[in-house]
Amino acid sequence: MMDDDQMLNLLKAALGPDAPPELERDLWPRMRARLDRPPQPAAWLDWALLAASVAAVVAFPRIMLGVLYHL
Repeated sequence: MMDDDQMLNLLKAALGPDAPPELERDLWPRMRARLDRPPQPAAWLDWALLAASVAAVVAFPRIMLGVLYHL
């Protein structure tokens, strides 16, 4: 087990001497703006999942029994 001093020394060694000790700016306004934006639909992902599902049913028709069982 490591104590806090050892962990601090390892982190300092990994980050190097040029690492800033604090953030250069506040990240909350950017996060708030991102949360306020409406979600962007990924239509291509929906179609890709549908196509993969149809391909799986065509390739393995008995898989539907397992899918229906788990619903």
